[in-house]
Amino acid sequence: MRPVRIIATTVFVAALAGTGCSAHRTADQAAASASSGASSITTTQPTAGSTQTTTATVPSPATASCAVTPKTGPAGARVTMVCRGFAGSEQVDVSFGATVLTSAKASTGGQVAAMFSVPDDFAGATIPGRRDSFQAKGRHSGKAASATFTVASVANATCAVAPKTGVAGSPVTLTCRGFTPSERVDVRFGAVVVATAKATSGGEVAASFAVPSGFAGSHYPGREDTFQATGRHSGRAASATFTVTG
Repeated sequence: MRPVRIIATTVFVAALAGTGCSAHRTADQAAASASSGASSITTTQPTAGSTQTTTATVPSPATASCAVTPKTGPAGARVTMVCRGFAGSEQVDVSFGATVLTSAKASTGGQVAAMFSVPDDFAGATIPGRRDSFQAKGRHSGKAASATFTVASVANATCAVAPKTGVAGSPVTLTCRGFTPSERVDVRFGAVVVATAKATSGGEVAASFAVPSGFAGSHYPGREDTFQATGRHSGRAASATFTVTG
């Protein structure tokens, strides 16, 4: 009877050992499989007679960022806002407050460049030196970023006429600076507009016209009288004197 019991115990222990090894192998295989599935790095590993490749997607930056160039200038000036970190090829709206100033399409790398004019109601337009912000927002990703701009102090416009003397009816040119970029500027003698010109991107104006017959020196030779230039957009004004010789 004893030999029979010993044999049964031995068989039972062997069975347990086999089951434990099998369970251990199954756990190891599961862990290895999970570890392999969690990898997100692209790798290529050559082995004897084969090559194994794992592909992963590189995520885009978590936040977007923007900068505006130039950073200062007058209201109405043209600026460029450059951003990065948006979703590839999405439309990005650039706004000031609730107003969308322009829209641009991001590159495949999520970069954006948008040009627009500083609006009239920008903070520094009425309070020189004040900062205000433009905001860029992606329509698809919802990412947003902003950049600040400072409106420069309002400069005084100045004008000069050439030649400075002459007879009534003679041609003259009034040259001015300090107006808002690209605005229309009216040149007046009294209440009469004698010429209109468009300012350059730098706020400079040149207008040519004939000295009107009603100019002071037309009846009083040697008397000075004045031409005045006024910006339609900025309201800035400047004048220059001319002397009629006879």
